[in-house]
Amino acid sequence: MAMSFFLFLFASFWVSGLQLNQTDKVVVRAFTGQNVMLECSSGNTKMTDSIGVCWNKTDLEQQKYVLFHKNDQSDITHQDPRFKDRVALAHPDFKNNNLSLILQNVSVNDSGEFECRLIKAPEMFNVAPIQRIQLIVIEPEMLKNHGSDNKNLGVMYYLLIAAVVSGAFLHSPF
Repeated sequence: MAMSFFLFLFASFWVSGLQLNQTDKVVVRAFTGQNVMLECSSGNTKMTDSIGVCWNKTDLEQQKYVLFHKNDQSDITHQDPRFKDRVALAHPDFKNNNLSLILQNVSVNDSGEFECRLIKAPEMFNVAPIQRIQLIVIEPEMLKNHGSDNKNLGVMYYLLIAAVVSGAFLHSPF
């Protein structure tokens, strides 16, 4: 029952799109096997030959990265092997300052925080990220329920939605 309730809460947040931390990172949700785009833009910074984009994941070994791209080519020297042949920039030419990363065939192990940085060399991890993205990947089977828990789950789901909606009205300035 406790596991069903946990899965219910997780599915509720998944379906409703609620984010627990909306201050400084975007949350992207995916199922295993999907391709996802992690969006990033250089804003008003003009991309030149001296500037590259580095995508890293916060749980990687130091000096490892997901993707480093500069001068129209990707540098795989220190790329974490888990991302080899699975990542690419959506626009390798930085069209419209788009630095978005496409991650193919995601797995639960890909879950975590990704960071996008504008840097001159892949060793410059001390530069502040311009975008942080929390990727949450789950197995579709985790959302399936079995037996009598289905009835209880449906009731709990509607009670949670009612609580969220009523809480929004209670805290509204009107």
